[in-house]
Amino acid sequence: MTRKFLPHMSDVLIETYGKTFESAYQELCIGMFSQMGRDSVKKESESFSVNQKANTLDELVVNSLSEILAECEIERVIPKKVNVKEFDEAEKSISLDVIGGTGIPRNIIKAVTYHELKVEKDKKGNWTIRVLFDI
Repeated sequence: MTRKFLPHMSDVLIETYGKTFESAYQELCIGMFSQMGRDSVKKESESFSVNQKANTLDELVVNSLSEILAECEIERVIPKKVNVKEFDEAEKSISLDVIGGTGIPRNIIKAVTYHELKVEKDKKGNWTIRVLFDI
């Protein structure tokens, strides 16, 4: 598994690993979607796109996940999967599609935080992303 739920007193802390940023980010989204009730989605009937550009990779992760949360709440979508269409490390931009079902997420995530945030690429090119979600 390339995703771990780390212990935290009151919130949800997820750390993911991947050979690419895209694979680590997708694992992070699936972890977030699991908290929101992705297993309850029987029919994938809804989708939306997210396009973000930021000054840092930390900001890119927080802003793109925050946009996903906002869209899910506004459009009443329970997210099930994500497809990263494009990621540009130099430009710090990402384009993705979120697919899910109609409904209100089981567990509301209030916010994506910068607390304990980690977005790192090691010497071998492998990525680690850690995010604390305020629930």
